[in-house]
Amino acid sequence: MARRQLFSLPVYPFLIAALPLLHFYEKDFGSVALTQLGRSLALYMMITAVILLGARRVWREPARAALATGAIAA
Repeated sequence: MARRQLFSLPVYPFLIAALPLLHFYEKDFGSVALTQLGRSLALYMMITAVILLGARRVWREPARAALATGAIAA
């Protein structure tokens, strides 16, 4: 029986891209507004999505594209 996938978009490149912003927010908790963090996270997620889509066009394998995107986002 073939294994079913829930969705083909890997999540870890997006999590790797969010780590620096979340670390900065944790260190400067009182001085950074949550709305500023939300806008920055949205921008990082859009940039990561564009890089991931470009990498998928180059490598044509979702796992390899996600690995390259994670390395670029780190």
